[in-house]
Amino acid sequence: TSTAMFDQMPGELLGGLNDSLRMLRSFGMTSIELRDPFMNELQLTNGISATLKFNIPTALQFIAPETIDWWSFEETLGYWKHEGQAQKQGTQYIGLASHFSWWNCDVPQNFNHFQGSVNSVSGSPVSDAQINVISSTFGTGTIYSNTEGTFICRVPKNQSLTLNVKLTCNTTNDWALAHTETIISGEDSIVGFFTALLSNYYPITGTVVNCTGQPVESGYVKMGPQIFLTENGAFTIHTCATGSYSFRCFNNTNSDSIKVSEMISLQVESIGVNAGNIQTCLVMFGSVADVEGNNYETVLIGDQWWMAENLRTARFSDGSIILNVTDSAAWSQLITPAWCNYDNSPAYGALYGKLYNWYATVDPRNLCPTGWHVPLDAEWTILTNYLGGLAVSGGKMKSTTGWNSPNTAATNESGFTALPAGSRGYDEAIFYGVGGLINFWTSSENTSDAWLLGIGYNGGNAGFATISKMWGFSVRCLRD
Repeated sequence: TSTAMFDQMPGELLGGLNDSLRMLRSFGMTSIELRDPFMNELQLTNGISATLKFNIPTALQFIAPETIDWWSFEETLGYWKHEGQAQKQGTQYIGLASHFSWWNCDVPQNFNHFQGSVNSVSGSPVSDAQINVISSTFGTGTIYSNTEGTFICRVPKNQSLTLNVKLTCNTTNDWALAHTETIISGEDSIVGFFTALLSNYYPITGTVVNCTGQPVESGYVKMGPQIFLTENGAFTIHTCATGSYSFRCFNNTNSDSIKVSEMISLQVESIGVNAGNIQTCLVMFGSVADVEGNNYETVLIGDQWWMAENLRTARFSDGSIILNVTDSAAWSQLITPAWCNYDNSPAYGALYGKLYNWYATVDPRNLCPTGWHVPLDAEWTILTNYLGGLAVSGGKMKSTTGWNSPNTAATNESGFTALPAGSRGYDEAIFYGVGGLINFWTSSENTSDAWLLGIGYNGGNAGFATISKMWGFSVRCLRD
C-alpha cells in the first residue's frame, strides 16, 4: 500500500512459476540479513527454517486470501522464486524461510507487456518521468522513463487501467501529475508506443564532479523525494513549472564514502537552466564523540548536521557529572539537570539513549559534544520543513524497524533513524510509551513550559507541543 515500495524493493514484482513468468501483487515483503562480528554473512543451517510473520495492511485484509504464494528474491537472475505457500492467521501471514534473503507474500497473475514513451509537445523525449499504472485489483505499479523517454512494463490482463505521468511540476520539489489517461489491457500485449504530450517542459541540466573537478563515475541528484542518476557525471531534471528549485548532488563512486555537494538553489526560467559543474566534497555520513567517548553516527539533512542516534552521555561537555535520578519522588520535584534510563534499565539506555529533563538541555556546561547543541524549536522546524512539513516528516525520520506495528509511513529516507524511546512523566514519574513514541526536547521555552517534537508509531506526522520541563525525553544534538 506504500507508494515508496518500488523505490525500496529489489528488481520488479515478477515471479517464476511453473516455467513461466507471472506478475505479482505483494501483501508483505521483508529483507533479512545476518552477519557475524567480522561482518561475514550468515545463513541458516540446512534443514533449519525461520518463521516470518507479516502484518497484513488494514486496506488489504478483506481481499487477502487464506493461503498465499511464498517467494524469495533470486538476486542472480533478478526475479522472485516460488518457494511454496504462507498461511493467513488473523491479520498476519506466516511463512517458513529456508534462507536469509528477501521474502514476499504475493498473488500471481498473468500479464501483458506495455510499452510507451513520454515526450514534450515539441517532440523531445522526457527522461526520469514517473509512470504510475493503477489497477483496481493489483494496486499501483511504478516505473520511470529512460534517457530516450521510453518505458517498458507489465500490466494485468483484461482490465481498464489508469496511466498517470508525473514530473516535478511545482517548486516544492515533489511529484505532480502532468498527464493522465485510461488504457485498456485485453488478452494481447499492448503493442506500439504511447505518447504523453507535455506542454510545459523546463529542464535543469548540469554535471556532478569530484573535488578535483572530474565528472563522477557514479552519482545521482536528489530533489525532494526524487532521484536522478548521472551519466558520466551529467544529469537532466525535467520540470514543468518555472520558479526556484533546490537539490543536492551525490558522488557514490567509492561505496565506503558517499560525498555530497552543498544544497543548490536555482531559478528555472522558460528555457530551463544549466547548473554547470557541481562539486561533491562534503562527507554525508560521519560521526562525533561525546566527552565520555560515546560515538554517534551523524547525517547531513538539508544544510543541517544531525546526530543519527539519541544522546547517552552522563556528563556535560566540560566533564561535569549529570545527576542520575532513579527515585520517582525525587524526579518529580527536580528543577535541576538530571537523567535516567527508561524503566531505570541500562539495557533500554544502550538501545534508546538516556532520558533527560529539560533543565539539562539548557545548562551552560552544554549537554551535547563540543561544537554541537540542543536545537531550538525553530531549528527542528527547518528539519521538518525540509522533509515536506509536519504532516509527513515523522515517517521520513522514523526507523523502519524497532517500532510497534503498524509503524505507519516509516521510510527513514532522511537517515535520522528515530527509535521509540518512550518518556518519563514528572507527576508520578511513570515510564511509558517505549516501542510506540519518541519525544525530543527542544531548548526553547514557552513561559513555564518547554517545547518538544513528538513522533508516534501510528502516523507519518511529527508534532510540536509544550509540556512541563520536569518530563524525561530524548535528546538529539545539532552541529553549531
